[in-house]
Amino acid sequence: QKKWHHWVSLQPASRMKLEAEESEKAYETSLRDARAKAMNVAESTRQSLDAEIRAELDAADAEAERESEMAEASIREIKRVCPRH
Repeated sequence: QKKWHHWVSLQPASRMKLEAEESEKAYETSLRDARAKAMNVAESTRQSLDAEIRAELDAADAEAERESEMAEASIREIKRVCPRH
């Protein structure tokens, strides 16, 4: 009868241990999922910012090219109007 009493007292402890192990596994799974989601958000944000920066650089390059062409046209006009002797 002592063995039976010992087994009965161990059942709640075994159940609690199993529940704790299951909780730990669930926590680790949630943590792993949260990390993966954070990595995806970070990568998506990086790609979005890279695209935005590329677009702004392309626009700045186009503006610089336009201004350069205008300056060259002005220089050609000045040379045409005021030729050197």
